[in-house]
Amino acid sequence: MDEVIMKFNLAFIMLLLPVCLFAQPATSPYAGEEQREIKALAPQEIAGYRAGAGMGFAKAAELNHYPGPKHVMELAEKLALTPEQNAAVKESYDRMRQSAVQLGEQIIDQEKALNDAFAAGDVLPERVKELITSIAELKGKLRFVHLQA
Repeated sequence: MDEVIMKFNLAFIMLLLPVCLFAQPATSPYAGEEQREIKALAPQEIAGYRAGAGMGFAKAAELNHYPGPKHVMELAEKLALTPEQNAAVKESYDRMRQSAVQLGEQIIDQEKALNDAFAAGDVLPERVKELITSIAELKGKLRFVHLQA
């Protein structure tokens, strides 16, 4: 009887061994993000907001053949723009970028406030709603700035 139990245990171990060898620890899709100063924003997002970068906000226009001023400036020679057209496009870009940078800084500030509220345990529903509504409105304004340019 002992030999049967021993063979059973050995067979059981042999069946489980591959499972144990290939088992991976469960990882969160957010692994490492808890180290960020603002948990919801990647460093490249913060840099993009601070630079007034497009970040895909004008994708609806661009993918439907309405390039933004930055892309027009990049293609100025190929498009054979006149000096006046170049100046107008640059002015449009500068206006857009100035507004985008201001809105981007406000988004970063509001995301930090939301992050800080959760970090401090200050997550009253009214405050959370106020912050996320503000962030959503700012992102909408930023998208409009990019689409309007």
